[in-house]
Amino acid sequence: MAKQDLILVALDPSPTLKLMGQALRAVGYQTVDAIDSSEIDKVLLENSPALVLLGETLNGIKSTQLIERMLDRFPTLPIVFLADQTPTTLTQEVFRAGVSGYLQPPMTIEDIVETVKNSLKRARQTGDWVRREVSKTTASLEKRVSELEVLVHLGHDITGSLALNDVLNNVVAAAVKLTKAEEGS
Repeated sequence: MAKQDLILVALDPSPTLKLMGQALRAVGYQTVDAIDSSEIDKVLLENSPALVLLGETLNGIKSTQLIERMLDRFPTLPIVFLADQTPTTLTQEVFRAGVSGYLQPPMTIEDIVETVKNSLKRARQTGDWVRREVSKTTASLEKRVSELEVLVHLGHDITGSLALNDVLNNVVAAAVKLTKAEEGS
């Protein structure tokens, strides 16, 4: 797998943390562990992981807080939520916060791998779409800038061709005409 398939496993120290890392590495993903929010920040900045696997809490911090903070900084980052137990109100909260996938026990390695693959695929599709939209918008803006540059050059050419004396004579002549027109009324 490419370096872009680095997965940040952000779970409290537990057998699950080790099993998740082993399961993902067994199918070819690179993993890095984080057991607190400062480690998450460090990994996000230094390694740009392709996906984050996040538990319900991390070192006492509720996952929804971490999700919102990560997505504020990295809006297209896929985050897979790993529930400790069956669905709870926290499940609804993490989906509202923006997770891209969800795992709950009991789960198999296939469940984990499939969820990760689907989240990565969706993130790549989103990235491709954003790049296409940026490209179209950039092309449109470049065309407009080019048109404005033509108009600016035209304006310079017109004003450059006028002699100051001619402009002043025309202004004076127009002022005289306006004055005579007012006297005649």
